[in-house]
Amino acid sequence: MISMGGGGMRFVRIRLALFLTLTVCLVVISVCHRPILAFMAHWLDVGVLPRPADYVMVLPGGPEQRPFVAAAMVRAGLAKGVLTAETQTDPANDEGLVPTTDDVLRRILMLRGVREDQIQVLPGHSKSTWTDALALSQFMREHPQATIAIVTDCYHTRRSSWVFQRVLRGDASRVFFVSARLSAVDPNSWWTTEEGLTTYLSEYSKLFFYVATDQTVIVLVGGIGMAMIVGSRFWRKRAARSQGSTDTAAATLTG
Repeated sequence: MISMGGGGMRFVRIRLALFLTLTVCLVVISVCHRPILAFMAHWLDVGVLPRPADYVMVLPGGPEQRPFVAAAMVRAGLAKGVLTAETQTDPANDEGLVPTTDDVLRRILMLRGVREDQIQVLPGHSKSTWTDALALSQFMREHPQATIAIVTDCYHTRRSSWVFQRVLRGDASRVFFVSARLSAVDPNSWWTTEEGLTTYLSEYSKLFFYVATDQTVIVLVGGIGMAMIVGSRFWRKRAARSQGSTDTAAATLTG
């Protein structure tokens, strides 16, 4: 008969604990996956209801929803003008074969009742949420009293808010986010469609990338890691000294 020492039994207990933990997690996910996944979608949405602001900014992209919300705010008297960022062009744009993103947004805004003189394209050749924020930061320095409502897709508001707060710093108190709801994706069942899976999983991956590459987060995680290493070495040394004292005492008693 094979007998296991203390190390072998400890390994078996660890494997059993991991198996039980995995089983519990799978049961919880199978029973509660709907509210959990719906919460993941709603957590990304930090937008507020439309309220008065000096300007409403439409972030590039999402022409099916974003410019319509901005135009409705202007028509309702909640903003006196619309801002959008000049977007980076490609050869098709340069040849006039395909309109630029900012040109598409401008055309939709005008079709929805916004006058051309109410639309301002911020320079900067933007290509990301971060460069959108940089374009707005220059405008806000030139308009130190202006308040801005930023319209973007509902799932994009948390990452956008995170980015704009870091770029605008003190001026971030003068902006707020308004969510443009997605008609094609229901946040309460997004995981049931290919478009929903693509939309929300892509957004979480982008949010993770932005957070993971943030200098403050890197320093914080590095500090925690160093503290864990130092703490681990301290406790190992303390355990070794304690074990040495125990062995010495045992040897004295048996000597």
